[in-house]
Amino acid sequence: MNIRTLTKKLKAKYTFVGGEQHGYIKVGKNGLYGFVDCNGKVVIPLNYEWCTAFMRIRLYGKTYIGAYVEWDNSKAIIDKNNCFIVEPMERNAVSYVINEKLWVQDCEGFCIVNRAGRKMLSISYDLVINDRFRQPKGVFLVKKNGKFGAINVADNKRETTVLPLEFNDMNFWWSPGLGTLIETSRDGKDKGLYKLDASNNIPERYNEFLYQTPFRKVFILAEEDSGYTLYCGETFKPIVSSDGYINSYYAFALNGTFYYSLNTPTQKMLVDGDNNVLLCTDKEHYISCFHYLMSLQKDKFRFNSLEELVEYAQKIKNGNIKLTASVKRALVVYGQYFFEEKLHRYSKMYGYDCASVKLCEWSDEKFTKWGTCDYNNRIITLNIDLLFTSEEFIRMVILHEMVHLKYHTHNKAFYKALNKLCGDDERKVNYPSEFRLLTVDVAGIIRNELKRLFAQAKEQRLLCTQESKCKRRINKNITFQYNAEYEIAAMEVKRKVKKRSEK
Repeated sequence: MNIRTLTKKLKAKYTFVGGEQHGYIKVGKNGLYGFVDCNGKVVIPLNYEWCTAFMRIRLYGKTYIGAYVEWDNSKAIIDKNNCFIVEPMERNAVSYVINEKLWVQDCEGFCIVNRAGRKMLSISYDLVINDRFRQPKGVFLVKKNGKFGAINVADNKRETTVLPLEFNDMNFWWSPGLGTLIETSRDGKDKGLYKLDASNNIPERYNEFLYQTPFRKVFILAEEDSGYTLYCGETFKPIVSSDGYINSYYAFALNGTFYYSLNTPTQKMLVDGDNNVLLCTDKEHYISCFHYLMSLQKDKFRFNSLEELVEYAQKIKNGNIKLTASVKRALVVYGQYFFEEKLHRYSKMYGYDCASVKLCEWSDEKFTKWGTCDYNNRIITLNIDLLFTSEEFIRMVILHEMVHLKYHTHNKAFYKALNKLCGDDERKVNYPSEFRLLTVDVAGIIRNELKRLFAQAKEQRLLCTQESKCKRRINKNITFQYNAEYEIAAMEVKRKVKKRSEK
């Protein structure tokens, strides 16, 4: 007999018929419940006032097929033979199965009891936190006399103290790669983090914790009123602190070691897998680690200005230069460098906070997006195909996205600020739909170039450490100092000469 036919037959006999679970079907009549098998035969009489369907129950290291039942003033867990898995307890008793342990509340409080109903802990607690999603094995958060603590109950042994009963608040905190941690607070406001064995901790001084998981790495970002601190997820050691938000990204892998980029509103850093800061650039002088490493090779540059790069791109556009893989790589590398420098220059000139530059490719037959602004993370993304327009149009796009750092939408204030910067020079440039830079992995090219430049600088011992903050000379023969004032003055003179010639 199939289940559908059996169900129809049972509904004619019982007022309640449940679904089949583990070979048994829950049925009810006249306010009482029991179970029948898949042949419709009663296997557990209808003697219970309430029950669940049969399910898998993991308890004290064993897996049972059981059901929760209640009758008269008692409740228990039974197996498929109607035998008690857990000895009956009072019906009004509060009970939880938490991480394979049965917690029961009586007049003294919450305590773990075994299958026979005997208490397994030395004392009872006022509260146990039941977190079915983040509950780690063996560790329980408990409360006694108004204070929280953590205990470990391994197998059927008595408890051991993980954290003493001295916290005003306590919860589980989870992140991928690390698993479950313990979030604590002594004053009810400032929070800290502990490992499950209490071996390491982040002090109780923060408002909130966030996790960041770049490739094969876990960082914990701790927020307080004065700013942020980035911690290593494995060691709980602080790496860097900042007044503003800290972003972490996977940078590259070199000789089996993974490297990561850390970005703050004022600095960019390159760290290794052991959290050693190998390179730290100050945005006051250097836009990024990539820009700094490129600047060390400035005397070897193929192009000395964005204007030269645009002229070269125009020759490619006109078919005078073949667009090979090496040419595309050069366009991306130099484009990243000069776009960063242009943005930094305009930011200094017009009093805007410096943002990061990211290149990508956005072109299709019907629509071309020249740039976007992520004002939350302070990232301006530019289309690499800008190189095939003109230097003046590039300036318009960069200024447009830069203004979005202050004015997030295209409102009147935005256009007023933009017109103040661009004036009558703001105009559109026709983009030839028949030309494309073709498919190119922009992010991959920049990542590989950063890797190459880093390896070269490391070999030549030209790296700028965190302590120097890019304010000292790296080498007597190689020094890069960004003179924004000189660049701004030179550009203004150039613009005035150009306008005069046009008149």
